[in-house]
Amino acid sequence: MARLRNFAAGDPCRLIFHIDAIQEKRAMPIVQITMIEGRSDEQKEAMFHEITEAIHRTTDTPREAVRIMIYEVPPRHFATAGKRKAGPSSPPAGGPATSSNNS
Repeated sequence: MARLRNFAAGDPCRLIFHIDAIQEKRAMPIVQITMIEGRSDEQKEAMFHEITEAIHRTTDTPREAVRIMIYEVPPRHFATAGKRKAGPSSPPAGGPATSSNNS
């Protein structure tokens, strides 16, 4: 292990954890989420919890091994069907609002 620490310039613990996970033959899934900025920290915490639980439940991966990263982009850098988005969960800018919930 001492030799491994020399190779991990920025974060030796990360490399060692990864090697330990391989040796113990357990998965270390990494989930990357790209979404429009604007959600609250509470919403993100809830999302982290739900995703971790889903991976744990469906793959029997220890919760401690699940890694989740969010990449937030400004609405002006995100488009759907060629139209720039106005914000999180919004219709494209200048487009009609549509709803799949008719309640």
